[in-house]
Amino acid sequence: MPSLPASSGVTVTVSSQPDVVVLRRYVLALLIDVGEESRQHAARVVTVFTEVALAAGAVPVLVHLERTGHGTCLRIEMDNPHPLPLTVSPEDQRVLDQLTTGHGVSHRPDGALIWAEVALHPLDARTRTWRAEKPEPPERP
Repeated sequence: MPSLPASSGVTVTVSSQPDVVVLRRYVLALLIDVGEESRQHAARVVTVFTEVALAAGAVPVLVHLERTGHGTCLRIEMDNPHPLPLTVSPEDQRVLDQLTTGHGVSHRPDGALIWAEVALHPLDARTRTWRAEKPEPPERP
């Protein structure tokens, strides 16, 4: 399958702003089999998560992407092992409220797991394009 299959996941480490750009492109490539709006929503949510963490100095950021619900949802999880909570701006909060089907924070003794879920709508068959293979996770230089 040319995209991230249902019930599979990948974890990516983000340490700097250039990594955020690479991760955004990677998310778009992973979701090649869903509609453009869903792809853009998922990429925007991943960008918000990672930029908030980087702004707080919570590096490296571990972002886990997993398709759930038979491929109809992308679950995005970000591990925050740092003791300080991450602060989300009102604008970023609106983005999360509008583009996700749910989001939140699960607190643990060693930090927190920040998560969101984005609905993945089917690709219109008239505009379907195919990739020869699943993209590889981005590598750090």
